[in-house]
Formats: sequence, C-alpha cells, structure tokens
Amino acid sequence: MSRITIIAVFTALSFNLSYAQTIKSYEFQINSNNVRITVSGCKDLVLEGNWDKGIYNKAACLQFFKNSSGEIFAFSARKYKEFDIFEEGMSSKEFLNSFYNTDSSFISNSGSAVIETVEKTISYIIYRIKAGTNENYMLYGIKGTSAIMIQVGGYDYSKEKSKLILLSNFRKIKVLENDGVSSYSYSLDNGKLFVQGDNLHSFSLDGKWEKSHYMESSRQQFFKNQLNDNLGISVLSIHSYKHISKSGIKGVLQHYRWEKKFHKRTTKLQAETLFVNEKKSFLIYKLNAKTPNYYLIYRVGDLIYKISLASLNMQEQDKIKYLKNIAKQLK
Repeated sequence: MSRITIIAVFTALSFNLSYAQTIKSYEFQINSNNVRITVSGCKDLVLEGNWDKGIYNKAACLQFFKNSSGEIFAFSARKYKEFDIFEEGMSSKEFLNSFYNTDSSFISNSGSAVIETVEKTISYIIYRIKAGTNENYMLYGIKGTSAIMIQVGGYDYSKEKSKLILLSNFRKIKVLENDGVSSYSYSLDNGKLFVQGDNLHSFSLDGKWEKSHYMESSRQQFFKNQLNDNLGISVLSIHSYKHISKSGIKGVLQHYRWEKKFHKRTTKLQAETLFVNEKKSFLIYKLNAKTPNYYLIYRVGDLIYKISLASLNMQEQDKIKYLKNIAKQLK
C-alpha cells in the first residue's frame, strides 16, 4: 500500500469529506517557475522549480505536486482547533502530539507500514513511513492556527536530505501579526506592508511603513510611511455589523450609508461617494475634513475590508488610484 493510500484511509475515518474542506486553511497557485502556497495568517510558502499538480486527498486536504525528476511534494494546512481531537484549553504542543500519536498509531496498528520518528520538537515532528520498498518522509507541525502536513519523496531522498527539505519549507512559513480580534494578519518586512484577510485575500504596499496607533472603536490599526501618509485597516466579518443584511454591492452600500450617517451625527462631516464598482462589490468615498480622508469599503466573501487613507502628498485622483490598486489585489 502506498503512502497516499494510507493517508486516505486514516483521515477518511476522522473527517467527513465535505467538512474537511471547511477547515482547510490554504490555497495555492502554480506559476511557470514556482508554486505559491498561501496559508491563513502566514506569509506565502514559495516552492521553487517547475511543478505539476498531482492528486488531491480530500479527507486530509493534502495536495500533491510532482516534477520531471520524480520528486514529490505534498502540502496540507487545516484549522487545528476544528479537529475532533482538539480539546478546549489544549496547547498547540499538546495538539501536535495528539495528532501525531493518533495518526502514527493507526498506521502502525494496521500493519501496512512501519513508522519511525526522526525528530520531535514542540513545534514539529518528522517521521519516516515505509511500506514495502516505498519510503517517504513527513512533517507535522503548527503554524499560527493551522496544522501543517508536508510530505516529500524522491529517488535519491536520504533521511538527511528529506529532513533538510522538510525543515527548510516549514521554516519559510512565517506567522504574521494579528491583534486577536480582527479577521486579518499583517507583516512589516523591510518597511513593506503585507495584509492578509482570514479568507486568504491579501494586498501589499511598498514603502517604508511602520505601525502606528490602534483605534479601538473602529478596530482599525493605523500605519504610516516615510512621507507621513496614514493608512488605517479594519477587516471584520459581516456578522459584526447588524446593519448589513444584503450580499454583494448592496451590503457594501448598506455599510456606507451607515457610516455616512454616523459621521454626520458624531463628527458633523459629510461623506461623498467617489467611485462604485458594482461587479467587484467595492466603493471609495471621501470624508470632507480639513485633511480629507479617503475610504475603500470592499466586501470579499463574508469579510468587509475597510481601508482609510490620509495623505498630503497625493492629489485626489492619485488617492483614488491608490485605493483602487488595493482593491485590485484583493479580488
């Protein structure tokens, strides 16, 4: 029995196939010279080289890739707190041990393969699985809120080489910052701002950005750059807004009308609509203050992205273009 079949047998016992997809926490894109894997709350993992899409194990949410050299690379990320074996109050280390022990015990007891633990730490476990002449290496680990599975194999894959490749890719998955309340995470690498919603839609902005203040009332985190431009970010579920009852652009317009009334009542400032894209479900408006603030409201799935921009260095059309660029990335 191959390693692929073993995984399918085990995970099918633990997960309903449709439910398994609801706890999946990654997406991928195959490009001409790499595979880009996006994990919720983490920076992208980039697998260099020319890879083809292989089989997909629905129960484990495990996607296989293969190349012309006969190498395989398989990846899965799932929300570990949604697993049946997760218990309230369980630490990520405790979950990881339970996950590995349950999986490896089942495979060993089935008599279809031999399991050998290669390395065990608080954040990952590497093991070898051998079924007949077929031998692969697997890593189980935790990154943020996701349980990670990485599997590698190849004609010349020794224990040392397999371990090196597993750890190299696992360590590339950097966990982003999160306030624990909003539905997004972010990073500031060399001044570049990267923002990823919990639904895996993201955008990035060049420039020397740094973290500024946090506005509790609107749950907005502010950032400023070397030009003193100010950017406010809030990403929340539509369920956080009682006034949103419609889908698509209609829901965005409901939120805009609510904000318009709120500003008029509390700040005495007038909101002015500048751009509406009905097909993409976003709009841009201006709040006419002494230093005007420009807002993007974008609905992607069940999340509302609200981005504010205040700048003395751009003309109005430049600010609209800047927010449109963010919307284009979020599509």
